[in-house]
Amino acid sequence: FRDWYNREFADLCRAHDDAYRNKRPRKSADIQLMIGIASRGYPALGIATYVSVRTFGWINYWRAK
Repeated sequence: FRDWYNREFADLCRAHDDAYRNKRPRKSADIQLMIGIASRGYPALGIATYVSVRTFGWINYWRAK
């Protein structure tokens, strides 16, 4: 699953990571990631990803350089 996810959404994840690195508002970055995944035909996965990054993303947000 992880390999497929990374291939399918690599560009969205890079943009999300860049937003964290540039200290853009987390919630906004997380919503954009969710919308991007959902718009590719995976709405449930978009929601699951959103819940995941909202729950654990703060770790990477504060470590991002």
